Amino acid sequence: MEKETIKRYLNKYPEMTYKGIEWNLNNVEYKKQRAELLNSTDEIQKCICWLVEFYVPTEMLVHLHSSYELKHYVEDYFNEYVSNGSFAAAVKILGYKYRAFTDDLNIYLSFRKVQLKKYKEKYFRH
Repeated sequence: MEKETIKRYLNKYPEMTYKGIEWNLNNVEYKKQRAELLNSTDEIQKCICWLVEFYVPTEMLVHLHSSYELKHYVEDYFNEYVSNGSFAAAVKILGYKYRAFTDDLNIYLSFRKVQLKKYKEKYFRH
């Protein structure tokens, strides 16, 4: 997905920041964190690629894993840092179902253990 397309999607989600979901848009850090996310399209692209490759969307929200937990898999895969907000933005851009809780920076995805096991076996064999 092109950087400009990502930025257009991000304009639909003003609550998304580099740290994750900001519930208080009047927060003094909001503008800084928002600008940082808008400058992180490379991270978001990596998250999108990883999700498309390894995530199987489900209708039911069970076996929930946080965006903060899952972003570490993206980091391991690309051997580069990605923010929680970049991962959460990728989920929203792709239109996957998720849960969010008020005053929580994270979003939560249904990610079956078998999916994570296959990912680990494929890329982290010793």
